[in-house]
Amino acid sequence: MAEKLRFTNALREALDVFTRCASVIIPAVLVLDLPAELLSRTIQNNAVIPPLRQMLLLMPIVLLLMTLGSLAAIRIADKAIKNETCGFTEAFANTLPLWPRAIWTMLLLCAGLTLATLLLVVPALICAVGWAFTRYAIVLRGESGWSALRYSWNLVRGNWWRVFSYVLIYLPVYLLNKLIMHLPLAAGIQQTFGIVTELLFIPYSIILMTILFRALEAEQAAESAEPPPATTIPQTTEGE
Repeated sequence: MAEKLRFTNALREALDVFTRCASVIIPAVLVLDLPAELLSRTIQNNAVIPPLRQMLLLMPIVLLLMTLGSLAAIRIADKAIKNETCGFTEAFANTLPLWPRAIWTMLLLCAGLTLATLLLVVPALICAVGWAFTRYAIVLRGESGWSALRYSWNLVRGNWWRVFSYVLIYLPVYLLNKLIMHLPLAAGIQQTFGIVTELLFIPYSIILMTILFRALEAEQAAESAEPPPATTIPQTTEGE
């Protein structure tokens, strides 16, 4: 039985990997996530735009810019975890052919989450965690469409609460940003603080989820390689 990756060990390993590849992974996130973050904050802070229209405007921003930017970051993180180097240009060159399938897959994911949300919050949360590794399946396994969603779902199956605990590390960053937004500070300072904290945290969280993705794959491979338990055939005596 393969030993499961401990949460604290994963946090330490992610921090170590982040310090080694920060000079590459942060620009990879910045090049697309920073414009997306600025645009999304501008739309959210615009009281003139109705909430429904805000959501419709934010969806393509998140879908196109933030998702595509994370593909290169996932490649960089995976290489760094293996103690291999991957430059900024190399990462984008390797993931650029994946953009069409990533867009198609994320459209399916958004549609699935929308349907789940129409049912109840709980089904939406279950699906969100179950599909948490969709982007990683695209980059690291070459999956796309429903196969990427299914790969992530199968990887999370039996480990839902464990994966959920990793996803929850975003909560302190979110709450901190909300707290700063309510402090009597200039709007520019609030916006700058939110962008800096999120853009430092996004690369770290990508590294952390890549570590978990590889760990779950290794655990499932070890479980499937284990021989089935021996069965004992009951002995019978003559005359029975």
